[in-house]
Amino acid sequence: MENAEPLLTVAEVAVAFVGFASLVTVVARRGIETWAEGNMVRFRLMISMSLSSIFFALLPFAFLAFEWKEERSWLICSLSLGIYLAVTLSTSTRGYIALAKQGQLNPFVVGSLSLVVLGATILQLAGVLGAVQPSLGTYLVGVLSLLLLSAVSFARLVSNVILPRS
Repeated sequence: MENAEPLLTVAEVAVAFVGFASLVTVVARRGIETWAEGNMVRFRLMISMSLSSIFFALLPFAFLAFEWKEERSWLICSLSLGIYLAVTLSTSTRGYIALAKQGQLNPFVVGSLSLVVLGATILQLAGVLGAVQPSLGTYLVGVLSLLLLSAVSFARLVSNVILPRS
């Protein structure tokens, strides 16, 4: 598996987000009994997408032990990631839209991130169906979409907790 270093970088950045999430939680929750629902959603999304980024960034390396052809490994990785993204998109988006309608989440951010995940899902499944060649590049787009979700959740959480609206 040549040139897969970007996946290791994604895993390292995702680990940093998990660490920052813990730090933000400890600092921001001091003296606050409960968080607003929107902030809890952002926190959960940041943690789950960071952990998912780590898992999917390291998944291709697990296939090195099987000594499969590289194309087969990318196909299985793309299938796994495509299914995960599709399930995440279908189970979570409705709840995020409802929270956006209540003013807990920004509708533009919810819509934009949903489109990013939809695009990454389509790309992964296109690779599985043979419309594009499964490769590091197509797979990396999907893994980076998970990292983007985590990064945006982190930025929105910090901006809402550290710099609350007056």
